[in-house]
Amino acid sequence: MVGANLQTVVNVPDDRWVLWAYGPQRGPAVRFWGILVCSLLAALALGRLAHSPLHTIQWMLLVIGLTQVELVFALIVVGWLFFIVWRGAIRFRPSAATSVTIACNFSLSCSPSPP
Repeated sequence: MVGANLQTVVNVPDDRWVLWAYGPQRGPAVRFWGILVCSLLAALALGRLAHSPLHTIQWMLLVIGLTQVELVFALIVVGWLFFIVWRGAIRFRPSAATSVTIACNFSLSCSPSPP
């Protein structure tokens, strides 16, 4: 048999990803499926939190997009969303001194300036 020891070499361009390959699981593109599964499980957990800013399906769509960036930047986005919810939970309770200050500032801004 003349063709028994043939080898095939595939040169994949840098702008393409290998999503499935047979052989050792070494390349980052082949590990993409594990990253996607872990991201979706994290989205499921985030969607079940009591004060979650997004629903589970919204988290899943977001983390699918965030698989394209590094983990640090993805955590910044998630932290930012939770910060917005936390910030919105703080209620502004004006005290008597605050309302006096607001009234004083309003009266000063409405008064005519001296000539």
